[in-house]
Parts: sequence; C-alpha cells; structure tokens
Amino acid sequence: MYSLEETIRLNLSTAKEEGVKRAVSLLLNETTIRRMDAHLKLYKQFTDGSFATSRNQLIEMALEQYLNASSRILLEDFGVNDEEWLEGEQDNKIKEEENMLQLQTQEAQQDTIVCSAQYHNYQNIFLSGNHWYSIRTAKWRHPHLKYIALYVGSPISGIVDYAKIDDFQKWTDGRWEVSLNGTPLPLPQGKLPLGNASIQDVRRLRYTNFQKLMSAKQVADLF
Repeated sequence: MYSLEETIRLNLSTAKEEGVKRAVSLLLNETTIRRMDAHLKLYKQFTDGSFATSRNQLIEMALEQYLNASSRILLEDFGVNDEEWLEGEQDNKIKEEENMLQLQTQEAQQDTIVCSAQYHNYQNIFLSGNHWYSIRTAKWRHPHLKYIALYVGSPISGIVDYAKIDDFQKWTDGRWEVSLNGTPLPLPQGKLPLGNASIQDVRRLRYTNFQKLMSAKQVADLF
C-alpha cells in the first residue's frame, strides 16, 4: 500500500488512467483552493508540464488515499470489507430494478378500471351520458386502460356491465373524465356480487384485467 507521498510521486511520473467519470459538486474554502492551485503550478513547473495540472486529479488522488485508509479501518476495526459490501449493494439495486420492472409489467397488464357508483349516477351518467367522471388515475396508465366497470350500490349491489374506454379528458383537482366508446355492455355471466370482498374494496378505484372481469363470479375474484 503506497503512502500519500509515494502516491504523489507515482502520479508525477505516470499518466493517470481515465475511467468512467461523474460530476460531483464540492464546496471548498478559499485558502484550500489557493493552496491547491499553488501546488499544481509548482508541480507543472518542476515536471516541465508532464504532471496533469488539474484540480480534479488532485482532489481525486486525495479522496483515493482517504478511502484506502478508511477501508483499512472498516476491515480492521469493524470486520467490514467495503468492496464486498458494495457488491452486495449493487446486487440489491439490480434486484430492486428487476422488481420494479416486474411491477410495471403487471400494472401494464391491468387494462380495466373498477369504480363505485350510486344508482342514479350510474343511470344518468354511465348509461345515458356515455361517460364517467371524477377518476383519479395516473396519466401513464391511460394507454393501458381499455375498459371500465362500475360497482353500483343499492338496489343493484354489484357489477352488471362494462364499457370500452374511448379517451381520458382532464377534469378537476387532478381527476379525469372517461369518454366511453359505445354504450355499456352486460357482463356475460350476469351480476357480480361482492362475495368475499368488502364494500371498502370497491369504494376506491381499483384495477383489474378484462379476462378476470369476463370470468369472475364475484367482485372478490377481480383483485
């Protein structure tokens, strides 16, 4: 392991190997900056310009020495190998990215919205008005959403039909209005009662997929 003095001399005689670089913002006091610039000018003078006279190289050299010393302390005092720890962190990051990709894929497969509705709104807006309103859903989901179904309260107390989604229009307070493509169609299996689901499960917007909607026997089968 080189001492700091040995590392400086080694850098004076060899070209610095370039690797992948990322910008980092540092705040240094004026005295430190003046000393750093003075050292760089002196090295340039004594090495006939062969030493790479940049602040970045000097800072990187100092950081490398600090981290080398810190690695020894972590290993000797705490039994932690920082390189193995970094590898574990990288593995965890990869797993998180894979899980996120899997979740996004699953969410993209959810092509059907299930909302709750009072009976009179269902009659006057969904069936007669050819639209539905006040839906709070993320805009990125819109290209994946193809169908909408409503759980209607008393006297129906279930889902009885569905409609194709034509478009989303901005409504109020970050909510959306859904324009329907054609009139709602009855479910082939008839009414879906709550079954094992709770009324709380349908009081908020939920997502499912059309295949489940077509084969479900009860609302609980959708989620």
